[in-house]
Amino acid sequence: MLDRLIARTESAARVLLWIAIAAGLLMMLHVTADVIGRTVFNHPLAGTTEIVSGYYMIAVSFLPWAWISAKEGHIRVEIFTTSMSPRRRAWLDVGVALLTLAYVAAFTWQTFERAVHATAVRESWE
Repeated sequence: MLDRLIARTESAARVLLWIAIAAGLLMMLHVTADVIGRTVFNHPLAGTTEIVSGYYMIAVSFLPWAWISAKEGHIRVEIFTTSMSPRRRAWLDVGVALLTLAYVAAFTWQTFERAVHATAVRESWE
């Protein structure tokens, strides 16, 4: 049961990674087309800045998190933890994971609240 759950989350993380890679490629093509349109044809693509910052950058920044976490590819600074016992380090990892979960949950909740408010007042980008 647990093996199937882990396999599914790894598959989902891999799908999110590939979506982020595709978003990065699309972002590069979009910006390149905008630069060529602006410099060669004196006609830039409308909305490039908004689309890049509002969609592509978010996908590129946040979608790979699951894959990076699954592969333990995040940056670790082990100046103070190298002298700890493995058991103590495991407890520290659990504590940091719970703190991170609380922070990300609060960040997600506040972002959702802001998005609902912005939608309610029909906010738009200029």
